[in-house]
Amino acid sequence: MAGTNNPHRVQNIVYALEVGLGARILKGFLYILFVLLMGFLYMATQYVGFNSPRAMNQAQLGRTLSETGSYRTRVITPQSLKFLQEQGKLSADSSGRILTLPELREPPLYPALLAGAFRAGKAEDFAYPNNRKVPAENLRIVPLNLLLVMLAGLMLYLSGRTLFDPSIALMTVSLFFLTERIWGLAVAGTEFSLFLCLSSFLFFALLRLMRRSQQELKFLLPYLLWSVWIGACLLGLLLTNYLSAWLIPGILLMIFAGMKRARWISLSVLLLLPALGMAGWMAYLFQTSGSPFGLAHMAAVDGGEHVAQRSLHWSMEAGEVVQSIQANILGMVEAFFSLEDSGVGFGLISGLFIAALVYRFQKSSPRIFRWALLLMSAGLLLGAGLFGRQLTVYLHVLLPFILLYSVAFLFLLVERLQIQVNVVRLALLTGFVLVHALPFIAKILPPRPSSYPPYVAGDVGLVTQFFAKDEVLVSDMPWATAWYGGNSSIWMPMDIEDFYEIHDRYTPVQGLYITLITKDQPMHRMLVSGPLRTWMPLLSATRLPQGFPLEHVVPIRNGEQVLYADQPRWDRSRR
Repeated sequence: MAGTNNPHRVQNIVYALEVGLGARILKGFLYILFVLLMGFLYMATQYVGFNSPRAMNQAQLGRTLSETGSYRTRVITPQSLKFLQEQGKLSADSSGRILTLPELREPPLYPALLAGAFRAGKAEDFAYPNNRKVPAENLRIVPLNLLLVMLAGLMLYLSGRTLFDPSIALMTVSLFFLTERIWGLAVAGTEFSLFLCLSSFLFFALLRLMRRSQQELKFLLPYLLWSVWIGACLLGLLLTNYLSAWLIPGILLMIFAGMKRARWISLSVLLLLPALGMAGWMAYLFQTSGSPFGLAHMAAVDGGEHVAQRSLHWSMEAGEVVQSIQANILGMVEAFFSLEDSGVGFGLISGLFIAALVYRFQKSSPRIFRWALLLMSAGLLLGAGLFGRQLTVYLHVLLPFILLYSVAFLFLLVERLQIQVNVVRLALLTGFVLVHALPFIAKILPPRPSSYPPYVAGDVGLVTQFFAKDEVLVSDMPWATAWYGGNSSIWMPMDIEDFYEIHDRYTPVQGLYITLITKDQPMHRMLVSGPLRTWMPLLSATRLPQGFPLEHVVPIRNGEQVLYADQPRWDRSRR
């Protein structure tokens, strides 16, 4: 009897692998392998180290948090020194040195996530040069960001199934994982991937809450659970980047236009959690700095050269504030309409999305969500215009759902064309995917990008190893010396007189590290007659100003960089 059942068992197994649960599991496994291949292929061919000040600053915040257990920064700005002194919150160690300050600009969630990843490793992972062939960002930061992007793709697929159908959802998530810009922002190492992941979770929960409401369920528990999910995601977004506050009008639109039942209950619950969380965060900022906002609001008047952050005695009249905000908005418009994301694939996606905006979908959820996306886009653009053009990259958190509408409209066009031959339909859709994937394919092909100075980890490690961890550096790239070297680093002031004041009144300085960030500035506008003109004698390392406290100098990379120190700390034979 046992022998006669074996053929049936084999047939059942084969059937399951072909059309049953086994087939779905196998296809899912192969698709996960495809996603992993895309992510690690991009990382292997494109990542050569951090080249973003924001990424290095976030990384050093995570490193400091993992080492000290408190949310403080080793990147010290003259503005922060002055501000904390005026608030009576500035303190030094027993030797009179200021090694860390409370972080007053960046919210804490992404650095806390990095700190958790760092605590799983060893302290020597950060050191340069070290015995490890792979540095900490390759081992933890970039893989963590790739994982967050993959989770965002999962939420995009589930959102696509909620709004449309599985075939549209699958094609959308495939286009998402073939979008070069998404992977590029992931390997950059900033908080963008966390922002993208949390926003994808939030949008999925919003769509499910709207669907529950339209089904007119009598029990309140599902509404409460989805509302708590949305509130937790919104709080996470606010603690990741303050720009996420501009998403709230779109969220309110979805709640008021898309919910038939329990609207006010859901709204109260989903707003209560972020309100309480942000109140606690603002209370912490007030306790540590004397201001509930820290210095985050100052980004609106910081200017392209960060004059405000790099000055001890900065002041601006009301008219200059308006001019600075206008300059930010113009910079945002320039960045938004730049050619960075242009191309045939991007043009097709944009055109299909615009067409989807005017098409009347049968279900109300797609109609409401598309206008919410448009409102969120306008909010993010306005926020980026106020607080810095570099924030325009956060518009890409909406790109996955723009892709979703574009694919839905593409499927609609294919259906209206009434193409009866499946091969022709498949060829049309495959061609669309290939056109969209062209930037990704072109990017991963040779030649591999090189690491552009001055963000060369070896150079920074060579400089910082001459200084102990309880000594203070001044540099024009303090984020790099703080991350790669673990040294407390003051951002080089715009005026050398501020440097003297910092050295004499705030904290003694043991080293000054000047790189191409300063030396490559426009000669006349910035160096000869501009705000950095007082530093000109030190850029060539030919003569020192009278009374300059750091008398020992060594050029690096044939004079591309220069290091000043209070004593000869280096072995001349190593130059």
